[in-house]
Amino acid sequence: GNNVKSVAVAKVGELAENGWKVFNFPDQYAQGILINLPGKGLVAYSDVCDHLSCAVLYQGDGKLHCPCHEGLFDARTGDVLAGPPTRPLPLIQLAIQDGTIYAVKVVPQ
Repeated sequence: GNNVKSVAVAKVGELAENGWKVFNFPDQYAQGILINLPGKGLVAYSDVCDHLSCAVLYQGDGKLHCPCHEGLFDARTGDVLAGPPTRPLPLIQLAIQDGTIYAVKVVPQ
């Protein structure tokens, strides 16, 4: 069913500015990327670029890079900036409870 449980992905304060980490969500077959963006705070996206499903990377420059075909996404919004991808990255909704950051659900954009 679609009864996805929220998954603990990081502790509050774990990520420095421009820090990021990859986590499994909603299961071990899919990944998300959590980024602490300067001036914005924590954002998370499903890291599967819709072009051939390569995992995106963050390089501390405010953009997510898809290494396979030079796709670029805006880390603040998930929007496509360049390359073959046609759709924004799906957003992962976050919740913070008792000092832990949880991934709650994937929200297509």
